Amino acid sequence: MSFTEIPLYDKGAWQKQLSGMSTYDVYHTSLYHELIPRNFGDSFLLSYSEGNYKLCFPVIIRDIAGSPFRDATSAYGYGGLLTGRVFIPGEIYSNFKDALSDYFFRKKIISAFSRLHPLIPESSVFPENMGKVEAVNTTVYLDLKLCDKQQLTRYSCSLRRQIKKIDALGLKVRIAEKKEYPAFARIYSQTMERLNAGKKYFFPDDYFEKIMNAPDFQTCLLLAEYKGEIAGGGLFTCCNEFMQYHLGAVPGKFLHLSPLKVIIDAARQFGTRSGLKYLHLGGGYGGREDGLFEFKSRFSDERSVFKVWKWIVNRPEYDALVEKRFGDQIPSTNYFPLYRYEW
Repeated sequence: MSFTEIPLYDKGAWQKQLSGMSTYDVYHTSLYHELIPRNFGDSFLLSYSEGNYKLCFPVIIRDIAGSPFRDATSAYGYGGLLTGRVFIPGEIYSNFKDALSDYFFRKKIISAFSRLHPLIPESSVFPENMGKVEAVNTTVYLDLKLCDKQQLTRYSCSLRRQIKKIDALGLKVRIAEKKEYPAFARIYSQTMERLNAGKKYFFPDDYFEKIMNAPDFQTCLLLAEYKGEIAGGGLFTCCNEFMQYHLGAVPGKFLHLSPLKVIIDAARQFGTRSGLKYLHLGGGYGGREDGLFEFKSRFSDERSVFKVWKWIVNRPEYDALVEKRFGDQIPSTNYFPLYRYEW
């Protein structure tokens, strides 16, 4: 058996390990982890092999302020375990747990958290007594393996009518060239400002440049135009069989045209032509079944469950940090790890 820590700078080794998995998505790649700010933590791909069985697990290891200990988390999006085969015997998982436990002990990691991929079932299969997996919310996806007519029958009747109406108004969607990303970046920032979005939803300009030119996956930028102006844009990532709706933006003056409806419809057609299997739209804000979730639900009746994995590796030190942070006034929240919770 072999347990290897692959650092972010060793992109060749990272990609080689991913290539041996049954599948993976953009969130598992080294480039996606490279987009994470340096001060957030150090990214690694943990690789375990035993005989013909292999597992990979991307993690971000962070320092804990005022403590000699650290914790592990995942990149924003969907991570989780990857396997070289869909079926892994329980004994292999047990041995993986022992190897990961030893690794965490050596790294002084007291807790671990990971968002899990809703469309990769094995991403949420963890060894027994190795933390717990919790369902967070429901997400929406489109089955691109269906023919075009079948895909459209999954649309709500009102959505089909609205798309026809938007088309009749003369709003057109096209695939943008890579060099056009600054135009999207600009309207994206304006959109986030209009929505009073949190800091995590804002990105530096080089974020868009890097993701548009990623070598490990394809990025599709769709722009909607109306009377010579950009009326909206959508950024989609394509990796293996997965197409992910990554970012969307609409200038305030074009909100009445609902350009994101025709942009997602165009993305569906692009993904189908490209031989992808799924277009994942995600869920609502903060895991809620809100207006955003309702909007996405109009495109499909297909649902997946978004789950997270939580593991308290070192209970005494974890509890000590929680007590140091809150004393005897521990908040009632499901946030994990609790010592990072902000009132």
